Amino acid sequence: MMITVAQALALLTTLLIVLSTLSPINVVSIYSILRPALQPFSFLQYKLAGLPISATVTLAVIFVGTVSTLFKRNWRFIPDKSHLFGLLLILAFISAAFSFDYRASVIGFTKLLTAWFIFNMAYNSTRTHEDARKLLYAVSIGAIIPLAIGFYQVGTGNYQMFHSPKIDRINSVFGVGNAYGIYLSSITAAAAILLIDSVGRRKKTIMAGFLGAVLVSQVLALNRGTWIALIVGFIVAAVKYRRFIKIHWIALGALIMALFFVDIIVERFDDLSNRDNYYQRNTFEGRIEHWKEIIGLIENRPISGYGVGTSGVVTTKFLGQSVAPHNDYILIALEMGLIAALLYFLFLLRIAAYFFFRPIVPELWIYNFSLIMLSIYFIIISSTQNVIFNVINFPLFLTMLAIGIKMDKLYAMQILQSPHDSHSPKKS
Repeated sequence: MMITVAQALALLTTLLIVLSTLSPINVVSIYSILRPALQPFSFLQYKLAGLPISATVTLAVIFVGTVSTLFKRNWRFIPDKSHLFGLLLILAFISAAFSFDYRASVIGFTKLLTAWFIFNMAYNSTRTHEDARKLLYAVSIGAIIPLAIGFYQVGTGNYQMFHSPKIDRINSVFGVGNAYGIYLSSITAAAAILLIDSVGRRKKTIMAGFLGAVLVSQVLALNRGTWIALIVGFIVAAVKYRRFIKIHWIALGALIMALFFVDIIVERFDDLSNRDNYYQRNTFEGRIEHWKEIIGLIENRPISGYGVGTSGVVTTKFLGQSVAPHNDYILIALEMGLIAALLYFLFLLRIAAYFFFRPIVPELWIYNFSLIMLSIYFIIISSTQNVIFNVINFPLFLTMLAIGIKMDKLYAMQILQSPHDSHSPKKS
């Protein structure tokens, strides 16, 4: 029964994406809403016509992205601020020629290409303020099922729905808490924008409740790295936009979170000193040991890497087990070479610098604030987690970037067209 539901959902998502070829903004919206719901079945390795169950969705996105690039007028193949990521894609393709496993490289490159086209379509399709809101609402609606499953896990204690975790914490549709925490971080940015940018008390109340649910779920996912990275990102953004922040609301929210969850947070950090359960609790030290082993492998192929998507194959061959690097910079260096890893870091750094050094525009402050926070978060979290090949989290991050970059550009274009008009980008 479950596999039938999964296959029907995959076919429906694929069909809707293909039918939306003439409207790429709908493709990004459909992907944002339905792809998370498909993730549990993908995690369980269900298949459709002999292929991974999400393969048809991925191919549909690449198809529509390619058609849009080739045939749509005024369509930018390389969106603003994406040149470094474009170069990374080229190096990923080149690395496949030296691959240890061509099948793994095809899969890995396809994931990167999917993220690229989601970014491309989100950027080119955002032409008004309402387009940006449409994408943000799609992102938020897509989080409803993951949030519901997460709270179901809390209520029932059934944290092993899709995977047997080492500790009891929300993992939702992702099967692992770390990926769920990364997902919620992008959702936090989207919800914050909609909360401030929405018009009307009812919408603001709904978005405030939604944001609260996201933050509670984030705490219960027990991701120390995400907590730290998100708070650092928030502080950096607050330095820039401190005069727009209503500190009493922030203080109230922090007080409520502390009253209800301080014991959970303190206990989670106390786990760092746990020596009885070394790899399950003090995971950071375990990761450092893996990094040392993987860096030894990188030294053998520092330029070409072992081929995009091949980290599991390579670590199995040389280390005796499939080791997740838990560090995107090290992962990329292993698979695509040191230059590719540097490009990825510079891409994230450039994005963060772009949003931080933008002139302050009151109408757009929440967009730039949220994306400073999210960009800083990704720079930090990429040093302890693997995100770039996650077909939900990385495209979602790029969607958020595309919205923020395009909103700034739309505002600048409107100012040039109407020098005496200081209003935000058109809402229609």
